[in-house]
Order: sequence, then structure tokens, then C-alpha cells
Amino acid sequence: LPNPNGTAPGVYVPPRLGKGAPCAVFLLPGPPRELYPMYQAEVPHRLRSLAELSGDHEMVEMKFTGIGESDFHEALDDPLNAIIGLEVGYCARPSEVDLRLIGPHAAVEAGRVLVEKTYPDKLISDDGRLLEKVVVDLLATKQWHLTTAESCTGGAVASRITDVAGASEVFSHGFVTYANEAKSGVIGVAPDLLNTHGAVSEEVATAMAQGALEVSNADIAVSVTGVAGPGGGSEKKPVGTVWLGIAVKGKSAYALKSFYPKDRATFKLMVSQRALDLVRRELCSM
Repeated sequence: LPNPNGTAPGVYVPPRLGKGAPCAVFLLPGPPRELYPMYQAEVPHRLRSLAELSGDHEMVEMKFTGIGESDFHEALDDPLNAIIGLEVGYCARPSEVDLRLIGPHAAVEAGRVLVEKTYPDKLISDDGRLLEKVVVDLLATKQWHLTTAESCTGGAVASRITDVAGASEVFSHGFVTYANEAKSGVIGVAPDLLNTHGAVSEEVATAMAQGALEVSNADIAVSVTGVAGPGGGSEKKPVGTVWLGIAVKGKSAYALKSFYPKDRATFKLMVSQRALDLVRRELCSM
């Protein structure tokens, strides 16, 4: 296969005639600037020809959070495999599972309905959008502004929001209040709360969200405070403990506890995912 973007040629081994389904082999160069153009120019038309695909063929990518891949397999493998013509693929990451449904429209739609019915509250999107994009879109639809108050994540939640084009329309403030002095001095958490309950507590997470909401004059705020590790944990608050707060204008603020005993980077990723999902759920409930 010709490579106009580099020196490594591609290789196409056509399927042999014989028993069983025909199998073709494609070998493509690794660098993306060479791989992608070669793939688009040389591979899809050959695969379509080999598979004799009709026009009635589509793919849906559904994203879920708050559930593990093993739970998906246990609940959905048998009913999805029973749908004639449906091909199923999974891709799991910390706190997120992607599900791809491929096949004729009727089969894909049957699979989609089945999955949505099984996990309605854990579905992020059915069009491939990331969680942060879904949150920004919901905020834009409501014409609301979000603010964040982060301790253990160090700004990871705000970073994910600002990765989305158009975030400036719905996001104006992100507070990284890592030290107790910052929690008190910047977003008004009462020192008595910190002294009595500690930074990693329901009371402080709630106060962080409420304080960020008031200082920023936003419509909704999310806060996170936890023990990322590997040190700093205790018997009552082991490494991986996190409290997440939500405050909405006109409503009482509240906080929820989660536990992610992972390495530091994975902990921050999973906490940011949970925080964004709390915002998504709150927006969808109104």
C-alpha cells in the first residue's frame, strides 16, 4: 500500500479462498500522520467489499459512568447476544464504560433500548460525547453558570470543563483551595468547621460548595475534598476517602461520600468524573 506521507509502506494480504469466513490482513505504519491517511485511502473500501455491507448498517457509541465493565457483562451479555445481527464492543476506563452497538438499524435500536432500560441513570450520552461536553451543553441549554471548589483534585474538574470549546459561556470561576487557610480565606469556610470536623468531611464539602456559589454568583457549584494518598489517611478517613458537595441557587447544599483507594492519578481522575456526574444529574433533575 502506498505511503505518500512517509517511508514505511503498508501491506494488504487479501483473504484466501477456502473453508470458513475469508480473513484479510492489513499492516499499517505506526505514526498517526502516516497511519490515518493510509487507513482512509486504502482500508474501508476493501472491508466494505469483503463484508458486502448493505446501506442498513450503523454504529452507536454509548458512554456510561458509575458502573464497572463486569457489571455490564453480567447484566447485558446474554440479552445483547440474543439480538440477531448485533455486534457489541466494550471499552472500560476508570469510572467509565463505552459500549458500541454495530449492525442493522433495527438491531442497533433494539440494543439501545435494552441498555437504556437497564442503566437509565448511568448513561452519559448515546452520541459519543464526553461527560464534560454533556455538562457544558446542559449548562448552555439552561443558561446557567458553574463554579468549582477543589482541594484534593487540584483543579482537575475545572480543567476538564475548560477542555470543552464554548466553556467560557458557562464557567467563570474555579477555586483550588488546597490548604485550610484557602478554604477559609477564599470561599468562606468557617474555621470552626475545619477544626471540628476536619477538611475531609461532609460539613466542609457542603460549606465549600455553598461558599464557592456565593463568591462567584454562579447558579451551581461542585466541591471536592479528600485524601489522595499515598499518605495522610487515618482509620476514620483512609486513603481514597472523598466528600463531594453540590450547591444550587435557591436550594440547600448537600454532600456525598465516595471511596476510591487507587493511586494518586487514578484517584483524581475518578473523583473528577464523579464530580462532573453529580453536576450532570443535578441539571437533569430540574
